[in-house]
Amino acid sequence: MKLPHKLAKQPVIEAIFEMRFKSQAAASILPGFLFTKLSGEKSIERLPAAEFPQQMRNFDPNLQYAPLVRMHWDAFLILVGDRSVALACKFPYVGWSAFRPAILDLIELIRQASIIESVERMALKYINIFPSELGDASALVKFELRVGEHGAAKDNFQIRVEVPTDDALLLIVQIIASGTAKFPDGTSRTGVTLDIDTLAMTADMPFQKFAGMLPDRIEAVHRASKAMFFDCLKPETIQKLEPSYD
Repeated sequence: MKLPHKLAKQPVIEAIFEMRFKSQAAASILPGFLFTKLSGEKSIERLPAAEFPQQMRNFDPNLQYAPLVRMHWDAFLILVGDRSVALACKFPYVGWSAFRPAILDLIELIRQASIIESVERMALKYINIFPSELGDASALVKFELRVGEHGAAKDNFQIRVEVPTDDALLLIVQIIASGTAKFPDGTSRTGVTLDIDTLAMTADMPFQKFAGMLPDRIEAVHRASKAMFFDCLKPETIQKLEPSYD
């Protein structure tokens, strides 16, 4: 199947790259280091998880990877925690041609800081909401759902499926019958939600090695995510999104 290069009616409401790692001082050093190195418009703020003591964050699984600091950087948000860093696109989504180089620039700056020991995993997550006027889940997405003798495709439901690939990736796909997102300008979007989280485990890879392989690996992760997205959609759904092909 030939995949579209872009969609005129873009359903992406959130795109996030995340890296989880081992480090002794990332949360205390990285925010200031990045703030001085990044060009363009930027600001920084502490998040609620930063108020918890370090010892509690170390032992609570819900806090170990929680972001402590959020940085606004042009069209992106950078989220830094004790053991994680993430780059999120502000709405509207800027597209992979801008998102990919921003990811690589961020990782290169982190490499220069020399404070991360090894990388546990990286992930690329896309959250899509298809406006309700395009149709319900059974009209837009390829799936079957039954509970006993009851066809539940038109009901209020949430499906979560884990799909491993031959390329050592794990795609976590969620379909929600109806979701709502509110945007900074006060508008909102309600409709079928398709959430694809693509994980690449790196087995505590040394950070320098990870940084060297990232350009190729992140491209493979993106291809897998994009292929899964279009594989989930019915052909008529893709046409409603007004695809362009190169």
